[in-house]
Amino acid sequence: MSVKLQGIRVSQRELAGLLGLSVATIRDWQRKGCPVLDRGKNGHSHAYDSAAVINWRLDRVARAAQGDNDAREMEHLRTRSTAAIASRMEMDLAARSAELAPIDEAAAAVAKEYGIVRAAFRTIPDVAPLLAGKQAPEIQELLADKVNAVLTELSAEAPQ
Repeated sequence: MSVKLQGIRVSQRELAGLLGLSVATIRDWQRKGCPVLDRGKNGHSHAYDSAAVINWRLDRVARAAQGDNDAREMEHLRTRSTAAIASRMEMDLAARSAELAPIDEAAAAVAKEYGIVRAAFRTIPDVAPLLAGKQAPEIQELLADKVNAVLTELSAEAPQ
């Protein structure tokens, strides 16, 4: 029984952490046929596809339970639970790897940038005293210069 998961490439230690197991258990699984992407050599760790390993394990558990309807139902529930846990663990690993940003951090960064934009555009009326007695082309030029200065300032701001 395979569950459709999108896997990530992980080391032996990362796989153990992702699944809440010891590295020794992962090595034992490997001896029993656990899929390996790359076998580590010369001090490099083995590499695994997290989804392939989880599916391999779920298949083994499901085959072991095929003789008993209650056991099959229990394994089905365990399979769904394991898939949900594995998916959450993969998201957590991705977040730790900076592939995902927590929503609250992204929202705070966007709010800060909007504040910078608002403050910069509020300076545009500062040109009003310079407009007295000017003709339309001069007014347009002064306003365009101020807008360009604000936009230049905004493009120079680096997100913190």
